[in-house]
Amino acid sequence: MFSVAYVSGFIAKHLLNNSTCEICKKCLISEVPSPLDVYTGFKEHSNTVQSLTYPTEKLVETVGTAVTVLENVMSMVAHLE
Repeated sequence: MFSVAYVSGFIAKHLLNNSTCEICKKCLISEVPSPLDVYTGFKEHSNTVQSLTYPTEKLVETVGTAVTVLENVMSMVAHLE
């Protein structure tokens, strides 16, 4: 789940690029890092400046579910044209 959280942060940052919508930001970005953000925290370039995006737990759950669905679908249809 740590890698899913890291990728979810990337997705959130991309979705919010040039966005000023506070409601969207609250849905996608966590104000306080969760235990799932440990891996993301290790990827920070600085100990004093937060440069990476920390996603909400709901976004991490959603991305994780999407990955599971994609894995299941790919195993059934990847061999088809």
